[in-house]
Amino acid sequence: MAKVTRGMSQNDVIARVGPPDRVRGENGNECYQYALGKYGDVPFAVYFRQQAVVASERGSCNLAVTRAAAGPGIAYQASDYAVTRR
Repeated sequence: MAKVTRGMSQNDVIARVGPPDRVRGENGNECYQYALGKYGDVPFAVYFRQQAVVASERGSCNLAVTRAAAGPGIAYQASDYAVTRR
């Protein structure tokens, strides 16, 4: 995950790391969650604002961080947090 740096686009992250295991959020203000480790037991989250990386951390996607990354102009609803798996 050292290949993920601030300012990278969502497409750049997918090209370097692969598709995420889960996606939360929408409209380019999202969190990509990866299941790393030998058994997929090490979660890693990458947060985007307007399709550019703003933060990453070892751990699961935190919806509060996803909302904060979206800024005040985005109103989220429960249905916005659909989870997808590859």
